[in-house]
Amino acid sequence: MKGPTYVILRWLVSLVYGLLFSIRVHGRRELPPGGCLVVANHFSAWDPPLVGIVFSRPLYYMAKEELLRLPLLGKILRWAGAFPVRRDGRDRQALLRALRLLQEGHAVVMFPEGTRYSRDAQGRPGKARPGAALLALKAGVPVVPVAIRGQYRFRGGIHVVIGEPFHLAPRIGPAERDHLAQVADGEIMDRIRALWDQAV
Repeated sequence: MKGPTYVILRWLVSLVYGLLFSIRVHGRRELPPGGCLVVANHFSAWDPPLVGIVFSRPLYYMAKEELLRLPLLGKILRWAGAFPVRRDGRDRQALLRALRLLQEGHAVVMFPEGTRYSRDAQGRPGKARPGAALLALKAGVPVVPVAIRGQYRFRGGIHVVIGEPFHLAPRIGPAERDHLAQVADGEIMDRIRALWDQAV
């Protein structure tokens, strides 16, 4: 995934997105050094590549395993740093791989809602499924919240707001960590919603 293939792919995606959409990015685009977890709301299949071009650092993603089985698209997604996760979201192997990548110092992207259609009553990003907070807590890495707002139509405005990196908690024991993760998943989405409210 590292090297010229990723750089070329990122450049091509940047070119296509620049032609199709009017993208505004607010916030610091440099990720913290070492492992970090990038979390964003999810309302379109266009979201993962968008996050990939916002940050210059190579990123890893979870992608539905069905997509990675497709001959051409699957290869492109793997070049872009995708690895498979089952549709039901209960994939221990995918979570362990994400944890290992974080511990090795890589940046991993997650969409905590787990679906493109999660919304609250006001149309804002919805609830988080379990997983993102626990990963960040286990790996002891900072979380970088990202809000995406707009419409993916020709020359449609897409606003990306990047929040400041934050730590959920210092390293703690497994019992406290599991309890804290339930609360922290909510905190992650609260931060994303606050950024989403700024993206007008």
